[in-house]
Amino acid sequence: MEIKLLNWREIPMVRLCAALILGIIAGAWLPGTGLWIVAAAGVAGLAGMLFIGARRQAYEQRWIFGALLYLSLSALGYVLVGINDERNVDNHFSNRLLEENIVAAEVEQVQLRNERFRMTVKVGAIGRSAGELQPVRGRLMLYLPVTSESEKISPGSHLVFSASITPIQAPLNPKAFDYARYQHYKNVHYQTFVGEDAWQLSDRPASFSLSKYTDRARRYCLAVLRKHLPTPNEFGAASPLILGYRDETPDALRDAYSATGATHVLAVSGLHVGIVQMVISFLLQFWGRKSGRHRIPKMLITILGVWAFALITGGAGSALRAATMFSFLTAGQAIRQSSNTYNTMAASLFLLLCINPLLLFDLGVQLSYLAVLGIVFFHPRIYRLWYIENKAGDYLWQLTALSLAATLTTLPLSLLYFHQFPVYFWLSGLVAVPLSGFILGGGLLLFAVQGIPVLGFAVGKALYALVWLMNAAIFLIQQLPGSRISGIWISVAVAVLLYGVIIAVAGGLVTKKFRWILAALTLGVLAAGINTFEVWQAHQRREIVLYHTRRQTIIDCFDGRQVFSLSANPVTVEEERFALQNYRWYARSRMAGAWLLSDAPPTAERWWYRKGLLRLGDVRLAVVSEPQAPLSEKIPTDYLLLRGRPYASLEELAEAWDIRSRTILLDGSLSPRQAARLMEEGRELGYQCYDVSNRGAWILNLHKAQ
Repeated sequence: MEIKLLNWREIPMVRLCAALILGIIAGAWLPGTGLWIVAAAGVAGLAGMLFIGARRQAYEQRWIFGALLYLSLSALGYVLVGINDERNVDNHFSNRLLEENIVAAEVEQVQLRNERFRMTVKVGAIGRSAGELQPVRGRLMLYLPVTSESEKISPGSHLVFSASITPIQAPLNPKAFDYARYQHYKNVHYQTFVGEDAWQLSDRPASFSLSKYTDRARRYCLAVLRKHLPTPNEFGAASPLILGYRDETPDALRDAYSATGATHVLAVSGLHVGIVQMVISFLLQFWGRKSGRHRIPKMLITILGVWAFALITGGAGSALRAATMFSFLTAGQAIRQSSNTYNTMAASLFLLLCINPLLLFDLGVQLSYLAVLGIVFFHPRIYRLWYIENKAGDYLWQLTALSLAATLTTLPLSLLYFHQFPVYFWLSGLVAVPLSGFILGGGLLLFAVQGIPVLGFAVGKALYALVWLMNAAIFLIQQLPGSRISGIWISVAVAVLLYGVIIAVAGGLVTKKFRWILAALTLGVLAAGINTFEVWQAHQRREIVLYHTRRQTIIDCFDGRQVFSLSANPVTVEEERFALQNYRWYARSRMAGAWLLSDAPPTAERWWYRKGLLRLGDVRLAVVSEPQAPLSEKIPTDYLLLRGRPYASLEELAEAWDIRSRTILLDGSLSPRQAARLMEEGRELGYQCYDVSNRGAWILNLHKAQ
């Protein structure tokens, strides 16, 4: 069904949802201070609507009613954000934190991360001792070591533990992934690491929790998959695809799917929920086929089945969004036999945001909605560009058009967050999309028949073959030349302009008016101009960056388009990915070379490094990693970096070095005790000491320093 996007009467929920979203964005960016004022404005707007409705104002004045409605919905979005932020409640546990706390909490979610259990818990009480517990509220991220005891913990379990609770830390390296913001949008703001002997299961019976039973069902299904898919890659691909369980997906496999643009296959999304809905609808189609009396029961069974699947797969934002949207579609088909897809999507999003407004900032939800929008609007238009009579060719072209449509509307957001473009996304889509449907169906069938000896074994072997085939195809596509373009960095402004281009193109396709195409060209040129200016700015960069890394020293020297790197030890893949990579991409730089501090790299006109002394332009940085031998005269330097085991006191080091800026840097290779001692000595001697371990990466802009 062709839907005219600009006919606003057909999509009222789109307009209402847009107003709610504006309020949520305002609440997230301008939180808190005027919450009750905004709430009052919303109530006033609602009262104005009722007044106008009672007086039946003239048709020409209907815009007043609409404006008050949008004002009320925007105010609702703002207030929902404030209410949803649990830190705004009076008895949040953060108001009673001590240096060491005894905490009683209930487990909500359990995940395995880096050989630790990461648990989201609801704090119920906190105090100085077990006898002084006071009731509180709030969620906490709890990390426990993996032991035979901690493996018994499940959602609904009650724990008592001794802990030092701290806010989740913002990233300590520039442009690194902001885990604190990521958890903030999940309404978790504090964390604690608890030792093996500092916690125990409470005697209190486990609370009723839907998550407990869905987690139990999920663990059963995972055990079935482990039995029939014993190899890491096959289990690592099937478990997220079928059950949304990604804790045991190997990094190499995850990277292969990312490089080929098939990451969405390894996350429960609209594709998977849609397949489940189709399977249930197919199984129910023969029940009451000739009678319309069974439409409502069939609708309820379908909706229950979809939600059961979404909950068993972990209740991720994308799964909940898909379950909500397909519930609306199923209900619409049962009641009216037709529905406007855009209106249905907006209604599902509106409901989700009323329940949890912070889902708006969930990247999975954003990408999922944008992908569906692209498929609904652009897929039929792209498909009609090429007519293929051959059925096999037509099917492949449909899949290709599907990938192109979804990629078109998600590309700006993908570039903004992931900084890469999978060149062969269309090829991986030809393999992953149809195979994922068979794998999901095969997995659900396996759970149903695995207890039947011969049939369960046969289905398990078939499922293993399908997953192996999909993985092999993905790895093969990854090996193709130029499979991924990495290091793409665009700003938020450029991403917004690119979406403006997409919207303008859509407007042109609907209205057939040239002004939309002219708007698309104008926005495209503006986006290209801003990006070019940002690249030019980046190429003027002259900086020395000392990164935050544990037990390691890494220094980058940015000189225009080039970056030279020095490190105490060879840089690992994890260190590069989590500490360095994003900032190098942000600087649009090319690696000119990487050397160890013990090496003697070749000298260049604008920089050199010899025997612990680094120079970039006119700025010198001395690197001291061991006690200094007595010197006849001081060596001039602008900054002094202490790393490794510099046993000498700062007073002795000051006799060897003439530190012009009076600034001493302490990096992550120093022990906390060493760093604390040196910080104290520095204060006594009048030096400015910068501890990278606590304050994050140190960045010296040479343009400002000179």
